[in-house]
Amino acid sequence: MKTVPIHSDAELFRCLIFQTPIHIHFADGTFYPSIINGFDDDLIYVDGGFEFRSNISLCRKEFRYDADLENCVWFQTPVELRVEDQIQDVATRLNAIMDDIILVDGAYYFRSNTVVLAA
Repeated sequence: MKTVPIHSDAELFRCLIFQTPIHIHFADGTFYPSIINGFDDDLIYVDGGFEFRSNISLCRKEFRYDADLENCVWFQTPVELRVEDQIQDVATRLNAIMDDIILVDGAYYFRSNTVVLAA
């Protein structure tokens, strides 16, 4: 499973609003999945506890495989689309996937240059 780092407080805030599952990575290489309950400049609040932001890195799951993308279509999972590192759509839903193309709200994106992330 590939994950993508969360770089800004704006991305972190979207994860808080949409209850996006994240992975908390520690310096020793361990990680665990969680949901953000809140955050400030120094701390992130998860699962009834907290972690110091300086000791961890936060990541979101990238949907890469057909099964993951099909589940997003069937269960209408909110996703974020990035094309060439530019955010195209936030909290949208996939309409269909094909071998080379993803259909989202009447727009077509090539799978080869589109990254689909948990919103």
